[in-house]
Amino acid sequence: MRNPADYENRRLLAAITGVMLTLAVILTLYVYDRGRPKPETFQELSNRAFSVMDEDLAAALALLDEAIRAEPGNPLGYTNKAVLLSRQELYEDAANAIGRAIRLRPDKPEWYQFQGKCLKKTGRAEESRKAYEKALALYDVRVKEEPKSFDLRYQRERTADLLGDTEAINRLINDLPKYDNPPSATQVRTMMQLDTGQR
Repeated sequence: MRNPADYENRRLLAAITGVMLTLAVILTLYVYDRGRPKPETFQELSNRAFSVMDEDLAAALALLDEAIRAEPGNPLGYTNKAVLLSRQELYEDAANAIGRAIRLRPDKPEWYQFQGKCLKKTGRAEESRKAYEKALALYDVRVKEEPKSFDLRYQRERTADLLGDTEAINRLINDLPKYDNPPSATQVRTMMQLDTGQR
């Protein structure tokens, strides 16, 4: 007959061995992981892309593509790419990139406005108009939510101007007293002229 103490000792030894093996695996993985370089974050990749964009467009685009792979559900990767592409006058590609951002987050009027600009530059006037109309509708909602926001109202009227509403600037100027510390009428006209030059 076996000694019950031997049985308990073997069970205890097996349990201790199992725990030691588990700790050895964890320690090995920890040491291995510490030696590997950490992947860059979305923000780090985006920052690097913008820092090299003037010298090396291909490298900047590759970094933005890597940022998008790191966080495919983050629409800012696509907006960053669209801005970079538009600065290089690659408007078709920029329109496609901002379109991907819009599919992820369709509530941003400024993205539709940017898409409208890119589409207009590619000669797609009707699609551009639809993008501007969507931006205007979203700005209308946002202006109602934040009636004291001069910036939102300015963007709303700028979009209306892009759609051919020649009275947009005058409506904004007439409403300047509604806002806290608004710019002067002359400043608003200058801002609109500068933005109009960027169409």
